[in-house]
Amino acid sequence: KTLNPVWPRQKLPTIHVCADSPQSLEQDHILISIMDRDTVTADDLLGSSVLSFRSLHFASGVDPFRGAWPQDRAQAQASFDLPVLYAGIRQGSLSGTVSITPTSPLPLDE
Repeated sequence: KTLNPVWPRQKLPTIHVCADSPQSLEQDHILISIMDRDTVTADDLLGSSVLSFRSLHFASGVDPFRGAWPQDRAQAQASFDLPVLYAGIRQGSLSGTVSITPTSPLPLDE
């Protein structure tokens, strides 16, 4: 019931992405479809966005695709701001934050 919805963090999905290497993850992307919610009729597509891992902007000195993790070696966070398109026409924008967490041990610095 708003044109600018905000979702609480606990309502956002966790997406597990498997990759052979950080460099292969950089080639991946996620298609995000934005739907309305109807109680009587079918939900309608409002638009979609494509989140490309390559386009993420991490904090200075952090680049998980090149093995440069934050000092605490926990998560690499990046923000994004994407256009939402429907039939090729911009309908709005989608912004948020992505956290990338390694599931295997990171190599130690030499």
